[in-house]
Amino acid sequence: MHFNLVSSLGLLSALFSLSSALPVDSVESKSSNSIDRRSFSPNNGHGALVPRAKIGDLEQAALGFINVMKTEENGKFKDRGVLLVGGFAMAHYYPNFRETEDADIHLEAGNPPGKSVKEWVRDKSNGKFDVGLGGSNWKLDNGEEISIDVIDDAMSEFKPVGYKKPSEISSAADLPFVSKADLLTDKLIACSERTIYLKGEQDAKDAKQIVDADGDPKLSDAQKKLIVDKGCMDKVYEHSDTDAQWWAEHAGLDGLVKEDEGDDDDDDDDDEDDD
Repeated sequence: MHFNLVSSLGLLSALFSLSSALPVDSVESKSSNSIDRRSFSPNNGHGALVPRAKIGDLEQAALGFINVMKTEENGKFKDRGVLLVGGFAMAHYYPNFRETEDADIHLEAGNPPGKSVKEWVRDKSNGKFDVGLGGSNWKLDNGEEISIDVIDDAMSEFKPVGYKKPSEISSAADLPFVSKADLLTDKLIACSERTIYLKGEQDAKDAKQIVDADGDPKLSDAQKKLIVDKGCMDKVYEHSDTDAQWWAEHAGLDGLVKEDEGDDDDDDDDDEDDD
């Protein structure tokens, strides 16, 4: 009995050593093909690998969605402006800093609402676009699916510029991405509104990356007013390990305090305790 147990343990140890010595490529080659087309982010807050879509896959999905909009004949969809925003825009501008798993499409204000546009595209896409409880997904030519988030301008306080009509878009090179100033504004607002800590942290890091990479974004007075009115910056300071002085020096965002707030020494003490 003792001999058999020792022998079994020895055999298991040998098998473990052999599997550990196998090249990583030999393990990956037996996995799904998605490994070849996807990169992975180790930081989703839960210690698990998260699939991130390559920029080319995101562009293919967005272009497919927009191409279906172009087939509508009455102008309700084919003349409805579109703009690519959010994490998709970050991945486009800063591919070495940021990856994402979905394509964010901002629809210009108009009728019908964004939900109706999604449902119409679903019905006309020959099974390429699906809208369900699991989200809205575009099926790529390789069989993988890319999540598409459609944001209706009419439902958003964020009012970017630079929309293009689907009829003006023929290839990935024509895809309209939000300006960096509008992207920064969007990220600062989003950070202040997040209820999930990690998402707010990502928004703040995105905002800081835009400024780190490109310097002062030259925000308009209207953009600055929106940031002030929304009270965005406190959470940005917290999530990005920055302060008001940093944003004033690097992004021209000085004096971002509502007029009715003023200075409050007690608030300052509370902030220090929170740190």
